[in-house]
Amino acid sequence: VPARVANIDLAPTIADWAGVQSPGYVDGRSLVPLLEGSATPWRQYLLFETFGDHIYSSVRTAGGEVYTEYSSGEKEYYELAGDPWQLESEHAAPENAERLKELSAVLSDLKSCAGADCRLADTTAR
Repeated sequence: VPARVANIDLAPTIADWAGVQSPGYVDGRSLVPLLEGSATPWRQYLLFETFGDHIYSSVRTAGGEVYTEYSSGEKEYYELAGDPWQLESEHAAPENAERLKELSAVLSDLKSCAGADCRLADTTAR
């Protein structure tokens, strides 16, 4: 299954199998529809965050893009079809400026959402 999944999806999946409702504050979604092969709307964006010595937030898109913002102010942007190893960031290319604004807004939305708002933010295509 080519869907973008993460560890935040484990608790809702287990709750679904147990026949109970996940709490409203849970950001993830049940993997059961994917595992059963059901047609279900799925996330277009997946958030990654790290904390500690090297803080960053990153979003990966269904279209194979990765956009990252570091706490230092640095940014990176990759289109994985042409650069699967993320070796040459295209964040400074003028032709990417508009897309990077969109991805920065998506990243901001995903970092500040919770529960059902996250499930809406990660499926809303930009």
